[in-house]
Amino acid sequence: MVRVDEEIVGFLTLGAARDVDLDIDRTREIWGIYISPDYWRKGIGRKLAEEVEKILKSRGYEHAVLWVLEGNQQARRFYEATGFSPDGESKDIDWGTPLKAVRYAKVLRPIEATST
Repeated sequence: MVRVDEEIVGFLTLGAARDVDLDIDRTREIWGIYISPDYWRKGIGRKLAEEVEKILKSRGYEHAVLWVLEGNQQARRFYEATGFSPDGESKDIDWGTPLKAVRYAKVLRPIEATST
C-alpha cells in the first residue's frame, strides 16, 4: 500500500496462484494492482512491483504470475517494463461482455546472500 498525505493512492493484492498448471509452493499470483489515476506515471506502480518482488523472494517463491486483459495495452506495457512477459496462457472472461485475459509470468531471482 502506498500513501500520500495519509491518503491511500495505490495498493497491490497478492495470493496463491489459482491456475491448476502452476506449482503453488513455488508461485504466487498478483491478483490486482490499483493506482489512483492522479498518481499514474509517478513511480508508484513500479514501487509496488519492486516491493512485492522482494517479499516473494524473501519467502522463497520462484515465480510470479498475473492476468491482464488482452486489450489493456497500458497495463501490458507496464508489466513488461517490470520484467513480466506473456507465458502463452489465455482465458475467456465474461463480465457482461466477452473478454480475453492473457497470463504474464516472471521468474524471480533468489536474493543473493552477502558474505561478511
